[in-house]
Amino acid sequence: IRHFLQLDDISDIIIFDTGAGLNDKILRLIASGSETILVATPEPTSILDAYAVIKSINRFDHKPAIGLVINKAETIKEALDTMDSFARIVEKYTGMSVQKLGYVLNDYHVGNAIKAQVPVVVSSPDCVSAQNIAALAGRLLEEPPQQGEGLKEFFNKLLAGKH
Repeated sequence: IRHFLQLDDISDIIIFDTGAGLNDKILRLIASGSETILVATPEPTSILDAYAVIKSINRFDHKPAIGLVINKAETIKEALDTMDSFARIVEKYTGMSVQKLGYVLNDYHVGNAIKAQVPVVVSSPDCVSAQNIAALAGRLLEEPPQQGEGLKEFFNKLLAGKH
């Protein structure tokens, strides 16, 4: 924590990649932050998992801003339709809003990059997935970050386990 606190003066955004699944530690991490970005695929099981996270967040006293990225979509239409449907369902059944951040299309270059242990934006910067990632990063950097209370307050909330 002491090392993380050193980032407070030099970082606007810190990203924690939690992977799939929910447990109390992940929920505490989400509740302590100012923004949560869900990454889901168009597959029904992935969408249901993302919705389960939303339902859990909806019970928090402090609700972080929610963003959605669709990963491994076969087409742009599939990605956009999935984001639109998900956001509509979340709004209808929870009253929460979801910001549709973007998508990364399915691309064999990603698998090759994983095998080579090199980011796809480095190994194949001109491929469709690298271009999608660059566009997503650009959109995220254009928007001002959600204003949190700083890392010290983040870790106080995290360690207190209050949500």
